[in-house]
Amino acid sequence: MNIRLQHFELRQSGLLLGLLLCLMMQPALAQETVSGVVTAARSGEPVIGATVIVRGTANGTITDVDGRFTLQASVGQTLQISFVGFESQELEIRTPQALNIALSEDIQSLEEVVVVGYGSVQKSDLTGSVSSVDVESLEKLASVDINRNLQGKVAGVQVMSNSGAPGAGTTVRIRGVGSFGSAGPLYVVDGFLTGDISNISPADIESMEVLKDASATAIYGSRGANGVIIITTKQGLKSGLEVEVNAYAGIQQAWKTQDLLDAKQFAELYVESLSGPGEAWDINAIDDSGKKSWVRDALAGNITGTDWQDEVLRNGAVQNYNLMVRGGTGKLRYKVGGTFFQQEGIVVNTSGETLRGQANLQYRPTDRIEVTADFKYSQYDNINYSQGTYGSVLGTALRKDPINPVKDPTTGHWDRTGLTDIANPARVAYEQQFRTATGSRYVPSFSASWELMPGLTAKSLVTYDHRENNSRSFTPTNTTIESRYLVDGEPQVSPNESLSVERLFTGSGLQTVLQNSNTLAYDKSLGAHSINAVIGVESYQQDSEYNSTNPSGDNPPVIRAFNMLSYFGRATYSYDSRYLITGTLRRDGSSKFPEEGRWGTFPSFSLGWNVDREAFFPSQQLISAIKLRGGWGRIGNQDPVSPYGFYATLSPNWEYAFDNKNPSPGYASSQLPASTLRWETSEMVNVGADLMFFNDQLSITGEYFVKNTLDLLVEKLPVPNFAGAIGPRSNAASMKNWGSEFTIDYKQNVGSLIFNVGGNISFINNEVTDLGAGDIITGAGYESKIGMPATRTSVGEEFATFYGLRTVGIFQNQAEIDARRAYNEQGQPINGAGEVVAANSEDHKIIQDKAAPGDVIYEDVNNDGYINSDDAVALGSAIPEFTYGFYLSANYQNFDLSIAFSGVYGNEIANIFTFYNEGSSAADNNLLVSRMDRWTAEGSTNTQPRVTDSNTQNDLFSDRFIEDGSFLRLRNLQVGYSLPKALLTKVKLKQVRFYLSADNLLTFTKYSGFDPEIGLAYGDPFGAGVDLGSYPQARTFFIGTNIKF
Repeated sequence: MNIRLQHFELRQSGLLLGLLLCLMMQPALAQETVSGVVTAARSGEPVIGATVIVRGTANGTITDVDGRFTLQASVGQTLQISFVGFESQELEIRTPQALNIALSEDIQSLEEVVVVGYGSVQKSDLTGSVSSVDVESLEKLASVDINRNLQGKVAGVQVMSNSGAPGAGTTVRIRGVGSFGSAGPLYVVDGFLTGDISNISPADIESMEVLKDASATAIYGSRGANGVIIITTKQGLKSGLEVEVNAYAGIQQAWKTQDLLDAKQFAELYVESLSGPGEAWDINAIDDSGKKSWVRDALAGNITGTDWQDEVLRNGAVQNYNLMVRGGTGKLRYKVGGTFFQQEGIVVNTSGETLRGQANLQYRPTDRIEVTADFKYSQYDNINYSQGTYGSVLGTALRKDPINPVKDPTTGHWDRTGLTDIANPARVAYEQQFRTATGSRYVPSFSASWELMPGLTAKSLVTYDHRENNSRSFTPTNTTIESRYLVDGEPQVSPNESLSVERLFTGSGLQTVLQNSNTLAYDKSLGAHSINAVIGVESYQQDSEYNSTNPSGDNPPVIRAFNMLSYFGRATYSYDSRYLITGTLRRDGSSKFPEEGRWGTFPSFSLGWNVDREAFFPSQQLISAIKLRGGWGRIGNQDPVSPYGFYATLSPNWEYAFDNKNPSPGYASSQLPASTLRWETSEMVNVGADLMFFNDQLSITGEYFVKNTLDLLVEKLPVPNFAGAIGPRSNAASMKNWGSEFTIDYKQNVGSLIFNVGGNISFINNEVTDLGAGDIITGAGYESKIGMPATRTSVGEEFATFYGLRTVGIFQNQAEIDARRAYNEQGQPINGAGEVVAANSEDHKIIQDKAAPGDVIYEDVNNDGYINSDDAVALGSAIPEFTYGFYLSANYQNFDLSIAFSGVYGNEIANIFTFYNEGSSAADNNLLVSRMDRWTAEGSTNTQPRVTDSNTQNDLFSDRFIEDGSFLRLRNLQVGYSLPKALLTKVKLKQVRFYLSADNLLTFTKYSGFDPEIGLAYGDPFGAGVDLGSYPQARTFFIGTNIKF
């Protein structure tokens, strides 16, 4: 194909190396105009953007659209010509006449290089499970959260947004649930190990690799149990100067709202709740004159009501600006850049602002020594509200009755409860939940590398991470004093209301990390034999302090610290690029554990076979490459362990009376020591195959893995009551994850059309195999609202399985209620005590004896005659059967298009807010429109229970509140146009591109809640998939531009 199109459109990074230098005159030499043309040796096509520089000077230029160049130089000087993907060439100037320079392709540089732990390898020599991320696609999304932009990009990686609020985090799982505690991956940013990459902008990323199996992650030992994501940021250029500007602005909006009752519908169900189904409506059942007046007006259609969702949701503006300057001379490279991101949340009075910057300097005083200094800075300022509670902004907006106005029409004060005892959502948003979070972080790092001899390089890296966080929550005076209704024009206040005082909660945290890594790397080839090895030692020190205040008094500071010391090594042997062997070993010591279990050893081993390089492999175009690989490894996890987790603890606020006198305050033992605490460990086996077809146009990768996690930490090991404290944490549980992954990618050029299409799918299974002395671990309790824990973790089932009652319909009449009676396992009728009695006698236990026609029928699973938590059964889990993503990108002349989808299938969501919005009574809160189809008489419905204000069991946690969480989401759709190259050459610009883009444009799901993308309730791993009214994801439309010069 035309070399211009190939190297300009497909390898834009090569054009970024062009020089825009001033011509420098050397008075000692006679300067002449030297011109020439640079072409590709194989095709003869001109090479656009090749660098031409006079060796030893800053005098240079770049080739134009025809591959031509002109510069001032002297006969006898030497030109250096270079371009990405070609071998560099030097040419002595013997005549100023036109020079013809043909560059040969650099076969080795054209092969993809993959960054792995403490080094890099050619992709063909890779034996572990490592996926490279298309970083250009990350920059196209409106979010500046790198994790959020990874959704659907990599097989085996599931990213769940914990909230759509500005500054909210994500939950990242690589190949399933790896721990009962922290299960997030390790991030390695320019060699620095961290759990947080919020200070990195997508525009600053040069490359990103995801290490998924133990043979690849074992080099990181105790930090690699849940996968590793390696990020390399952009650095300076070898020569020249490049300035890049990226900017976009747009609007965010809620993509979905809930279909709630309007004022008239609510008034109907409100009266019915008090009167009872089938009963004549009696407005006098309302004993409050103000409420009676409101209901009468609403029934008559005189009150339009308030759409509380409309009051608290809005269209929010979003904008992002990024500036990057990169350049270099012969020995010096530099890069400096910054990103400013500002976002208005889709909920009123929420916003976020982020500033990020990076400066990088590389200096090579000699060909063998390189010194690097890097500085990253970030700060954020977010305004949010308490999320995931029924009293939050969205929680009250979903539950507040629609009859009540936003403000009292007479006084102009916030109106409060109206017909139901629920706070005014607008006031909650603007006054009652004012929460701010601010913070800053700076990460300086320094490294030096020295090539001691050809192939042997020593490197030292020192990184310091300093971060500060501050939070503030303020509740003003008299937030509960609001007019409820009007009587004769005068505001009335409920007699049970009381004054409140100002409440201020503050928190401040400081964390510092000091890491030092020292490595010695060896890379040598001798004939068909190649060896690549690295050994190293690494120290890691973390200190943190957290201080807080609240209305009840100051809290003591929480001070924590822990240290790690590690030794590691890896060796890779390749014979004739056909047979590959890699082995790693790491030994970690951590102060988080007692002396007996402080050190852990983590080995791995993997093999690879490039079948296509065998002599017997036929030479043909259909299959261009086949590689088979497999590996085993053991890795660890210490993240769930706090720095002093193995010590016994004392708690304050205990009292003891000495000599029968007044009690004296003191401390008492609260947790026993965990003297046997040790690492969580995982062993993984991985096999895979990489296939390339049609001269590498089509690539297919398939993998299968089994991961057994042992010695999982379990909270509060049972101990006798006389111990006087709760039990210690113990390594008592185990879990298994296994599954398969498939990735496909196809690239093709058809004339002026260049397109790339592909996708991935991952099947991951999970099973808890041991819980030690415990039978069940409950989580996501929320018992005060749903009556029982939402999840249970038990042997033989998936982690955090939803448990609840099973429903079998609606009672249509009293006869159905009387007919459901208790029988023992032998089929004999029993009473409430389990004693055999006469069938259908007065003593024969009616299972739901308090029920009435129109109530929910629950299955008595254990046949004891009672409906309670003992009848709970497994109702699914938040772990999907499979996750997937697919994409399309295309370029036609100056136009480009990209589309990206992601989705999950087979997971469930516990929709806790349906307790309220499909509850029994409109006297408590507003309801979904679906409740208009409630049971009213025999045969009216068998799905929706009656509406009543009486105490029923219709809202027990059951399969009524478990929903299919599967979804497919159009993550990004972007259309762009780039100005023609001929025009750019005239104005001395490299690229000007404009684009229109949309994030989360379409979502296909059966889930009835705000958003099916649910992370962790309260940040609890046992609460995955529990929807407590989370802040939904936003649909975003924006316009932007990319300019390079």
